Amino acid sequence: MRIIFGSIVVFLLFTSCKEENTIQQSKSLEGAPVESIKIYSGGNVNLAVIDTFLVIQKSEEPFIHIYNTNTHQKLVEFGKKGRGPDEFLGPSLMKQISYDSSNNSPLIKIFDYKRQEINTINIFHAIENKVIKTQEALDSNGNFLLYFFYKDEDFYVATPENKGRFVIYNYNTSEINITPYLPETDFDIPKLDLSAVYRSTSFVNIDKELIASASYFFGQLDFFDLKGNHIRSTTFEPSNKFENELKAGSDSWKNIQLGIDDLDAKGEYIFGLNFNNSISTYLTPKRTNNPKIQVFNWEGLAIKEYTLDNRLITAFAIDTNHDRIYAYSPNEEDHNIVIYKMK
Repeated sequence: MRIIFGSIVVFLLFTSCKEENTIQQSKSLEGAPVESIKIYSGGNVNLAVIDTFLVIQKSEEPFIHIYNTNTHQKLVEFGKKGRGPDEFLGPSLMKQISYDSSNNSPLIKIFDYKRQEINTINIFHAIENKVIKTQEALDSNGNFLLYFFYKDEDFYVATPENKGRFVIYNYNTSEINITPYLPETDFDIPKLDLSAVYRSTSFVNIDKELIASASYFFGQLDFFDLKGNHIRSTTFEPSNKFENELKAGSDSWKNIQLGIDDLDAKGEYIFGLNFNNSISTYLTPKRTNNPKIQVFNWEGLAIKEYTLDNRLITAFAIDTNHDRIYAYSPNEEDHNIVIYKMK
């Protein structure tokens, strides 16, 4: 999740290299709270599912909680506040997933933006209370990194502060590519607003050599190659809907409709959480529309749309083993993790 309650930032309306798409299938889903899971947080919460593990990161210690998706039994919780081993200052769970070659354990990555480092966590070791993670300081080359999307031994993809949409760093060549604020619009946005307007939620697909990146306030999904070059954009809302508000500056943004805020990807499909409400209403009981999960393939085709019930949803993860959506609903009185069955 890319917001802190009470503070929401908007994204750009893109105009170039667009393909109009209409959702082919639509289905309404009713959620059910998971009674065995209690997660409360005063700030950002992020979710990820890998194999039969649900990983939840919250803003208070212990920061990380891991559950079994078959039984919803809590397996382990860890992560204190600090600068020592297995400690965090500003953790943000990434949806990047890999495996440890030595024990085939799922690995998850957590970006600590306050410490500007990446933490890799071996889930099997965490459950066994062994050494939980490795910490790696980032070679940011003078860029303060706000959001992090992908890292392996060859390169990383992140969002730099006030410099462009992406920074892509190649460890083999020490080459730094900063993607400017792309795609460009056919109208002017105030310069001081650019970093907020273009702020992205993104997912990196190494096999397809693509970055999928969602705009925050607009019905659009953008695709880039691994060097940050814009390839195409898929639109599913009118492209000039909020042009006047963006041109006028941030004081006019409160009625812009929030779009996709969080992305997950499994196999051939990309899933996006669309808030589907204005910035002034989504976090309040005055929501006029229900949030939805939109599904695309990596060619950019809009495949399916799930309309959720009228809960406040701020983060999600896809569980393909059980054909369901896990969602975080901070306004639930007793249990904040909600399940939506896709089938």
